[in-house]
Amino acid sequence: MDKRQLLVVFLIFAVACGLVSVKSSSCSASEAKVGLFYYVWYEGGLGNGHWNSSLGWTVVDTPLLGFYNSSDPSLIRQHLKWFDELGVDFLIVSWWGSSTLQGYQFADTTTRLVFDLINETNSPIKITLMVEDFNQSGTYDFTAIYDYIYDNYATRYGNEFFDLNGKPLVCWWNSDMTNTSESRQRIGNDSRFAARIIGHHDYVDWYAWRPCSVDDEDYPITLPKLSKDGFTCIEPRYDDSHIGRSGTFDDDYSDGVYDRQWTWALKQGSNLSIIAIYSWNEYHERSQIEPHITNGTLVLLPFTKTYQYNTLRSLYQQYSSDIQALQENYTSLQYRYNSLQASFDTLNANFASLNSTYYALKSSFESLQDAYDSLLRDYDALNSSFTDLLSKYGLLESEYEGLASNFSNLLGNYSALISQHNDLNTVLQNGLNETVNALYVLIGLIAVFTVAVIVLLARKSRTPSAGTTEKQITA
Repeated sequence: MDKRQLLVVFLIFAVACGLVSVKSSSCSASEAKVGLFYYVWYEGGLGNGHWNSSLGWTVVDTPLLGFYNSSDPSLIRQHLKWFDELGVDFLIVSWWGSSTLQGYQFADTTTRLVFDLINETNSPIKITLMVEDFNQSGTYDFTAIYDYIYDNYATRYGNEFFDLNGKPLVCWWNSDMTNTSESRQRIGNDSRFAARIIGHHDYVDWYAWRPCSVDDEDYPITLPKLSKDGFTCIEPRYDDSHIGRSGTFDDDYSDGVYDRQWTWALKQGSNLSIIAIYSWNEYHERSQIEPHITNGTLVLLPFTKTYQYNTLRSLYQQYSSDIQALQENYTSLQYRYNSLQASFDTLNANFASLNSTYYALKSSFESLQDAYDSLLRDYDALNSSFTDLLSKYGLLESEYEGLASNFSNLLGNYSALISQHNDLNTVLQNGLNETVNALYVLIGLIAVFTVAVIVLLARKSRTPSAGTTEKQITA
């Protein structure tokens, strides 16, 4: 065993020790099926179907085999040869209906040709169709689609069609034709097939988008990397910026995303059943691993990753017993880890509760501090006012004492004055009484005098009259 083999074995052991969840079986990733998303829509020559054609599908990389025609038998044979060398188990062919279904006839014809050449060459590779949203009207007869696939593919190419759980598998790309629960129910109701919806929406069975299975500090995602049936999807890069979109990651492979995805896939052990590579030749989104030329440089790095995977898979089988021993040790370590994790979770919960109480108390303290500061300012202002008032009170008290002395003196004088007033009042009262009595006497005298005068006057007036009378009588 040379140094390179020893290094590979060491890396395998390191992978095994880093497993997060391992079953007791030693089958692990060696049983995972490797699939490729395969696109058969290219019509030969730059400027023709999907090679920068009027469809608006721009490409910026050149295939090593040139801008080929997907229906060229020699091209398909070369692809199949590479697939065999890579250890690919099956192809997920992008299928766009047929002329009878108002779909893309070229892709349908090419798909049948791929089936024929697999049969002709006795290739072990299987094929499943991925139905795309081919009908521009947006309406789909799912029974008619299934009938067409059953009659033209499933029964005709029974040995070449990829089975899942004993039934031919038909995949559906999430699109307008799958976005209602009624459509999804109709897709899953045909008992002749196993149906799986692929894509990035919440309802899909198999998650596949950008990036398919990267979950680290550089490319965090929240969707599960392992989907139904133990399926996962990986891709070397994604770059659709040149076709009017904005999704790009690791466009020049400098981030090593593809390496991390393969490393992650190997860690899944027997949980991983199907690993699909997106893609062999989707040049518009630059996810292709087909050998190609970019800016004059031949790109083989993504192409060779599957070689590395199969080498590791073979060695993984060879040293499975050693890995099993490591797994058992890991299981023991995992148990202790789980116990520690439980203790940590309890402590973390207590900390969270204490932290919540602390912040509530801190908020109350800050409110109280604000109230205290406001009260302190009011106290200082009041204390200053009190000091001024106290000083004024001292002055006022001194003035009050002087005023009280003056008041006492005034009160004494007032008392003497009251006494004199009372005495004078008595004198006046007595004098008034005497005056009134004298006045009464005077009034009486005046009255007597008046009467006397009146009487006198009366007598005087009668005396002349009597003389006259006597004269008259004498005459």
